[in-house]
Amino acid sequence: MPPILTRLCERMRERGGGVLGTFRPDEANAIDYRKSLGHSLMPHFDDRQLNGDVLCNLCLVSDCAMTYTYGKKGEARSVDVELPRRSLQVQTGSVRYDWKHGISNQNLRGERRISITFRECRQDGTKEEGELGRRRWFVAADGGQSHESGAM
Repeated sequence: MPPILTRLCERMRERGGGVLGTFRPDEANAIDYRKSLGHSLMPHFDDRQLNGDVLCNLCLVSDCAMTYTYGKKGEARSVDVELPRRSLQVQTGSVRYDWKHGISNQNLRGERRISITFRECRQDGTKEEGELGRRRWFVAADGGQSHESGAM
């Protein structure tokens, strides 16, 4: 983890308490969204086997609304949650495992949004060694293409 992000993680633990008090992320994924380029985050669940029970997302540059969706098509219900600039969103429990989350282009409140998602890799051996097992910091930009930024 780059030193600047390590300091952010320490601040999350100090100020967050509770579940964040023991959260030790070893993976960070930064995404640069550009409204004018049509960027969005498709509804999804984060990986259940590779990542731990807590996900934290730091919202930077501008506000957005994240849409959470629960249930199957035709019966699904959705809730928009406002994420102000400089806010920290924490997903655990049912929100982490039962609700898909995404951001439509129209829910980007400014021209540009940067988010950094912090994850903790599972320690129970489900993450394989080799390319998948290396902890890396990725920056996704330019329409969702991932670029390796540094080895962990």
